[in-house]
Amino acid sequence: MRLFLCIFVLALAFPGITAAADIPAKKGLVQDIAKMLPKETIPQIEKAAKGEPYTFYVLTVNSLDGEESSDYATMVYNEWNLGTDDILLLISKQERRIEMNFNNATLQEKIDALPDNMDTGGMTDSKLSQFVDAHFIPEAKKGNFAKASIELMKATYALKPIVPAVDDDVKTGMEPDGNNTSAVETPLPQIPLAKQETPEPAMGTPINWSLVIGIVIGLLLLAALAELIFRVVRLHRLQKRLPGLMVQVNQASESIKPYIDLSQDKTLQMAMSIDKQLTDTLLRMNNLKQELSLIRVRHWLLPGLRKQLKGAVGALAEMAEYTAQLTKQITHIEEVDRNLKQLMADAEGRLNEVALAIEKEQTNRGWPLGELVQRQRILKSQLEESRQMSTFDPLGAEERFNHANEALLQMEQDVASIDFYSNSYRDFPNEMAACRQHFEHIVQEHRLKLVRIEPYENVEQAHAVSEQMYKHLQNGDIPAVIQHVERMRQLLSEAVQMTQRQADLKIKNTNDIELVISKLAAYPEQDTGLIAVTERVRPLYRTKHWEQMWHAYRDKLPCIEDISRSLRQVQQWCAEEVQEYELAREEMDRILHALGELDECIDNYRQRIRELDSALDEAKREQSAAEAAYAKGQTTISSNGLVQQWNLKRNNLAKLQSSLRQLFAEPPYDMKLISEMSQQFVDEAERFLSEVERAAIYKRNAEREIEQAESRFYSVQARARRKINVNSYSSQYSSISSEIAQLMQQGAYEQAARSAAMLTGIVTAMNQAYDEAIREEQRQEQLRNSSHSSDGSSWGNSSNSSGGSNWNNNNNNSSGGSNW
Repeated sequence: MRLFLCIFVLALAFPGITAAADIPAKKGLVQDIAKMLPKETIPQIEKAAKGEPYTFYVLTVNSLDGEESSDYATMVYNEWNLGTDDILLLISKQERRIEMNFNNATLQEKIDALPDNMDTGGMTDSKLSQFVDAHFIPEAKKGNFAKASIELMKATYALKPIVPAVDDDVKTGMEPDGNNTSAVETPLPQIPLAKQETPEPAMGTPINWSLVIGIVIGLLLLAALAELIFRVVRLHRLQKRLPGLMVQVNQASESIKPYIDLSQDKTLQMAMSIDKQLTDTLLRMNNLKQELSLIRVRHWLLPGLRKQLKGAVGALAEMAEYTAQLTKQITHIEEVDRNLKQLMADAEGRLNEVALAIEKEQTNRGWPLGELVQRQRILKSQLEESRQMSTFDPLGAEERFNHANEALLQMEQDVASIDFYSNSYRDFPNEMAACRQHFEHIVQEHRLKLVRIEPYENVEQAHAVSEQMYKHLQNGDIPAVIQHVERMRQLLSEAVQMTQRQADLKIKNTNDIELVISKLAAYPEQDTGLIAVTERVRPLYRTKHWEQMWHAYRDKLPCIEDISRSLRQVQQWCAEEVQEYELAREEMDRILHALGELDECIDNYRQRIRELDSALDEAKREQSAAEAAYAKGQTTISSNGLVQQWNLKRNNLAKLQSSLRQLFAEPPYDMKLISEMSQQFVDEAERFLSEVERAAIYKRNAEREIEQAESRFYSVQARARRKINVNSYSSQYSSISSEIAQLMQQGAYEQAARSAAMLTGIVTAMNQAYDEAIREEQRQEQLRNSSHSSDGSSWGNSSNSSGGSNWNNNNNNSSGGSNW
């Protein structure tokens, strides 16, 4: 409601919107809406409208509906996005009005420069209105608006350009050579020290606020209408869907009633729960239906209706989903009640087939299979109980039947597997023989004594387990049979694996013994080399850099003797007559771990020495580079005659150079201090060189700019002083030149180069003033040669010019754009 109230207030506040909305769209050069132009004349008008330098647009309307003709013409001009070279001719049939509208200062100047003795009956209207009166009204009174428009266009094209009048402020003077000249005082443009951006005045067309507000209100009305339609459609859909859903709930409730009356136990509980939930859902739907029925047309615009409808949609969707779930439960009960008896009959038939299979196995094999017989009796009893329950408790019977059916499936598989396990028992001696042959081959190949392992014992155990399995198989205990078969396979596999491990350990221990012997033989030579490195490093680097790692190595070195003793023990265990490969493996792993720690200490110490040597080489390289950059910077200052402005940096560099040389002269070195100082030295020296070279470039650029500007200035000055007063230019040039000289003396070469560019601006301004003086002389010469003179006024307003007249006026009055 508040939305419509805002729209109503806006409509009252801006009543002119309807007029703005009646502006026709732009279509071609001629739009004869009022049918005032014969069709055969429109091509002629269009041809005349495409002239030079203007393009005319002709619009005829039946009525202006109370609008000022000039205002309406300006609105059309802006709406059509016409440019400065475009002219609009607005012709109103009812008001008998012609309006010429444009936005061109040059055209306005031409019209204002027309003589006052135009044949307009002595009227004092604006020149534009007089111009329209003279060239449009005569033919318009005759009703020939096509010819009137063409005549007005031709007259506009024929307007002559403006010839400027002689400036009274022009001063004349005599040059030393005696020639009479006209010197024009031209104001000297100010050359700013820093470039300033001056925004250009906007020349765009004015905004048609009536049209903008009209569009906004239209969009608001469309949004309000769309919201209203959305609410009505949503309400209609809810009211249409709700009764059908209530019918579904009622049907579901009726279908569950028989199970409440006839069922027991689990089925009865489920049926009562479903019936209660359906009743509650039906009550909720009825309440929702009553709420929707209370919504009237006057409520459609209330803000709360949208929220209410959204909540109703959500509630209805929830109830529909809930109803579908309950219906699915009812369908399940009906399917169980309908199909369970047939499923039970099928299961009993399968159980009878299992019983026959058991009897056949008993007869053929002479085995009792007591476990299978007992399981068959239990299954038969469970199926019978399910059959008795199915009449009054289908769900309870289904639960019992599912358990019995799973047991029946397992029993079918067990009966079918009797033949497989019987064959496994029969073939197991062959498997044992193959296993024994396999590990005996490994023993012979590697000459093993089988110390601390008993693969033959595993084979015997597997044989005993196979006999136990056979007894369970005869009794029909298939789960126990499966466990024993797995144990048989595992024992045979372990027998081969333990033998193969002994062979693998023998090979691995032999290889590791050879590795340890070679490493122990190399350590004395390595130790000698490390001692030599330490003797070299001791006087070169501070001990804090390497001493800790050296001691770590020396502390680990005595373990070599222990390793040698342990190695002899390992060799004894690995002897062919002993073959204690497991014990040898444990000790060998400890030996390898100790050797690994010793090797790590050696590698760490060597790496530290390499890092120190590399850091020393890098520091010397940085010192050399820094000294070269420092010397080059000083040479650049001297050769380019730069102002001394780096004294502080030069002093710092000299101190860094001296300090670094002193550090290198007094070993052992503190490499952390040397690295930091050499890095600082090279960084500052490179920055110093970069600044000096940049200053030298700026100085050369500034000197070149000054030299070029000076040469051009005196050249232009010598040429321009005959036509203009160059004193102000010379004064400003001298001022900036002095400032540049001072900047050069201070060493501010970059700023001096920027200031030198301003000298070029002074020269350019002086040259432009000289050219303007030459053009002024030429204009004066044209004025003296012309037979008449004219006066004009400047048109500096960017707003549209508009003038108009009316025809059928007996007094030949012109209103200048106003109504008559």
